Amino acid sequence: MPIIVYVFIDILTVSIASSHWFQSADCQRSHWKTHKPACRSKNPYVGIYEISTLPDGPGGEDGVTQCILFKGMKKALLQLPTIPVARPSSPCHQIAVVPGAGLGMLASRPIKATELIYAERPLLMSPWGPIPMNQAQAMAEWERLCGQALARMSQEDQDAYRALTGGPSLVGVAGNNGFEASGILAVFQSVLPEMNNQRTTLNHSFVTTGKIISRANHSCKPNAGVFVDPRSLSMQLIATKDIAQDEEIVVAYCNLTSQYANRKKELDPYGFVCACSLCVDPERSDKQIMRILTFQRRFLIDDGLFDEWLRVPSLPDDHLEKQLLEGLSLMREEGMHDTPEYLFLVGKLVKVYAALENLERMRQCVGWSLAAQLTKGGYRTIEQRQAVIGTVTPDSPDLKQYWGKRKRNNPTANCKGRSG
Repeated sequence: MPIIVYVFIDILTVSIASSHWFQSADCQRSHWKTHKPACRSKNPYVGIYEISTLPDGPGGEDGVTQCILFKGMKKALLQLPTIPVARPSSPCHQIAVVPGAGLGMLASRPIKATELIYAERPLLMSPWGPIPMNQAQAMAEWERLCGQALARMSQEDQDAYRALTGGPSLVGVAGNNGFEASGILAVFQSVLPEMNNQRTTLNHSFVTTGKIISRANHSCKPNAGVFVDPRSLSMQLIATKDIAQDEEIVVAYCNLTSQYANRKKELDPYGFVCACSLCVDPERSDKQIMRILTFQRRFLIDDGLFDEWLRVPSLPDDHLEKQLLEGLSLMREEGMHDTPEYLFLVGKLVKVYAALENLERMRQCVGWSLAAQLTKGGYRTIEQRQAVIGTVTPDSPDLKQYWGKRKRNNPTANCKGRSG
């Protein structure tokens, strides 16, 4: 149940009226209907948001989500092409008491990596962003809005929400159990371009609080991750590695590439001490993390490594391949195969195999990338991922410029790379 630090900022950007900033007087006048309630209220945060129920209608077996949105955002969501809430191939989890951790989620059968564990419409979706000067007023308005949103829920859903940790504050429950819905604002801004001028939308994201998925506990070596799909307005819990029957299903509440002291600081607000395999031996895990960050920085800062390898015949064909495979192996060993850093190294390896004209290995790496992106872009079945992999060719736009480059620069090179 990841904790979220709620942050609030004023609404628009650069002449000021109450807590709102505008680019010009004309901009201020055009926005008067929206910001009028806040200007006339003693609390400047009144009138910025509205309570909405999504989707429109009863929601069927998937139910509905109560949303605290900036005005105009419901319209944006309803303009999106919609898809049904995804379903796992068969039930694979149960909520049970986990010794020392309260309620948690356990695998009721073996679960394969990349498998959808569970999907649900969240109970509540709410924004969060930077904290303003007057935090007390902002928190008071948020508590009022959360109360209004809860009043729209069924009694069963209200009870489920209040049963999560972080109470009795309703804002505290959302902060303690919400998963960031990355990409939601990008959707709104693409449908409502005028919102791009609002500093609020540029600095906020959204969090979703679920009845089931928010029960997942933390590990610095997680076996699952969460994606919030705007098309189905659902939270998706996806396995990032194989999970044995009766094993706890865990997600990360902190930055996995941080060293132990920083991870502990991030987790302090939860009131528990992580006892995962990385945290029980912090000296070892910190050394491994430094090795991983060294790999990442080497290839991030100095792209000349790739250009040098293309240009210099004396460097073996597997010169970069070996280094990248070692870095990726380290990351998988430490449970970091669901991080942006992992995707970054995979992307570098795809370029290496393109330069070596090794289409088979290049497609394998694309498969690794697609699997790692499931918790960042939404669930795809194996068949859907295979279809994407099948479209990867030497003429693919992102790869064409690299295809065969090592061979062209070094005609005598073997240019196949390692087979394993």
